[in-house]
Amino acid sequence: MGRKQNDAIIEKYSDAAEIWVLQRKKAKNKKESLLDAAVCFFTPLVEITETADAIADLGFYYLVAMPDRQLLVRYEKGDIAEKDITGLGYDKKFTVDQNRFIKVLKIYG
Repeated sequence: MGRKQNDAIIEKYSDAAEIWVLQRKKAKNKKESLLDAAVCFFTPLVEITETADAIADLGFYYLVAMPDRQLLVRYEKGDIAEKDITGLGYDKKFTVDQNRFIKVLKIYG
């Protein structure tokens, strides 16, 4: 985890109550689970869909807890994108769209 990304997020959301670094994993559907099982059975590769997804998405994810809402923030190459997820990110683990997130490290608040 780069300090540059953390500093950029803290600077942009300095009015946040808390900021958490998140770990993201793709929530697999049945077809993807079967593909992983088949690939693992016939080759030494494991979790091929997760590996491909991790390579395809190199962004850093954050949970920004504001006094009145929560934001899922994605940082990649200096670009910051946010999505309002108020009510979804209170637990250590939560799911948004087709992604599962785990709070890893509190960096602010």
